Amino acid sequence: MYVFIAYNIYAQKHPFGNGLYWELNNGVLTISGNGRMPDFSWHTDEPWMKVMTSVKKVIIEEGILSIGNYAFSIGSTMGDGPSSVVIPKSVKSIGEFAFNSWHNLTSITIPDSVMSIGKYAFQNCRSLSTFSLPNIITEIQGGTFSGCQNLRNVEIPESVTSIKWSAFEGCDKLSIIIPTSVVDMRYHTFSDKAKVIRAINGPNNTIFYTYRENGLWGLKAYNNKVIIQPELNVIEPCGKWFLRFSTNGYWGVMNYQGKIIIPTDRGYTKIGDFVNLTKRFSYEMDGYKGECNQLGVQVSKIKVETPKQDTSVASSSNSSSTSNNSGNSNSGSSTSTVIVEHHRDPVPVQEWVDCTGCGGTGACFMCGGARTYYRGDRLVTCVHCRGKGDCPTCNGNRGRYVTVYK
Repeated sequence: MYVFIAYNIYAQKHPFGNGLYWELNNGVLTISGNGRMPDFSWHTDEPWMKVMTSVKKVIIEEGILSIGNYAFSIGSTMGDGPSSVVIPKSVKSIGEFAFNSWHNLTSITIPDSVMSIGKYAFQNCRSLSTFSLPNIITEIQGGTFSGCQNLRNVEIPESVTSIKWSAFEGCDKLSIIIPTSVVDMRYHTFSDKAKVIRAINGPNNTIFYTYRENGLWGLKAYNNKVIIQPELNVIEPCGKWFLRFSTNGYWGVMNYQGKIIIPTDRGYTKIGDFVNLTKRFSYEMDGYKGECNQLGVQVSKIKVETPKQDTSVASSSNSSSTSNNSGNSNSGSSTSTVIVEHHRDPVPVQEWVDCTGCGGTGACFMCGGARTYYRGDRLVTCVHCRGKGDCPTCNGNRGRYVTVYK
């Protein structure tokens, strides 16, 4: 009589890396040990690559400090991937392509210990619907969630300052709010069908929102009142008091009330940040660079020319003369950049001056804006501002604009 015993050769710990182990038991792939997981190549050297088609769940135990590049990436012949993964609080980083193409993954919890997530880490996780980023992460790398067709909500913490190209490309069902902490956001990183709301700090610390519908951007006030309908290619802050916008490749400037300061018909292909000290914007157009004032009038203009190389065949005498005069045998003209600065006349410029009565705060100096103050043990109305709380000198405007010539 013979007895056959089924034995799974993978149901035991296999060493890999430095002090790390993996084992597969009943469809559960467990990574254990202490230390950083090594980086792998594209489906070539992961020790568990041959068994990934039978993996239903991945458990990464406490003690693992990082998840390496391509650690669990699924190739086109490896099925749809596991449905869940457990990541411990000991993990500090997630590598590039780490969970790429897990089509069955519906949700995942990333602990707040994770400080960085590599590019394309969750690309093509088609069933992923929600995602909460750790509150310590500062950057969303390129392609991190690209191709996540059913991704509907991503919570972005205030720690994030940058969102790179294609981070959410192909996420047509996404509805996302970008916090004011994000100062570097690439507008081509979202699907045209995604609903994107970006919070930005306006004048006097008032929050405004740029929002997108059908691939075009508009502007809303803090009370959700529409200021600009979604009709612009780009809207973004360019200083404390202004927004720059783009249509058909040309740039203009507006204030936060939607009033056009510099129209796009000036032909500017680029407009820089508003410089509060000089009240000017930098611009570029057709090979020119310079500065313009708040009204879009060019204050300075610099042209960068690159002369074409002379390819004509010179006569032998001219060639000899050129060789003797130049001290070398090269007869072609120079291709170095020539910078010509045009004449610039002083122009009237509006500069902001803080109110001397309140020091630029806008509040009454006697009551500090409280409208009342104690006289002895009695609460009385401020006689300086007559109970308004605003500085009587500037009426709460904090200062005024004066005209200077520069």
